[in-house]
Amino acid sequence: MALISSQCYDCKQLIKFEVQQTIINQKLRWYLSGNCHLCGSSIELDDVGFLPENLRQKILKEEGEWKIIIKNYAQNKSVIIKCFRQILNISTVEAYRKIQETVNNHDFIYRGTKVEIEWLLSYFQLEKINCIVQRIEAS
Repeated sequence: MALISSQCYDCKQLIKFEVQQTIINQKLRWYLSGNCHLCGSSIELDDVGFLPENLRQKILKEEGEWKIIIKNYAQNKSVIIKCFRQILNISTVEAYRKIQETVNNHDFIYRGTKVEIEWLLSYFQLEKINCIVQRIEAS
């Protein structure tokens, strides 16, 4: 969860909004909510999928960046590509390119917020792929 400051939509008072990601029924979801103590307005937004990038960066700053490592990548390549296609809603070629680019340059297959990594992990576990989740230490 992260807190952001923004104006109330009604009275323009500066208020705090809570931004959070969650996983419900194998779907990545996010929400933003806030209450104005001056005028009493409540603001709530939610959606399925990845957060807008500016809000995602706020969560990464607050909670850190996480990575998922698959030790037996070569043996599970086709299943991993299938999972990425389903999860990210991309083509097989895009999934393969994205995975190869990452695996060739790093020890992990994907990096993101803790909830995004837990979401990916849940798909990989359904396919019986052994994974390790680690927080990326700030350099």
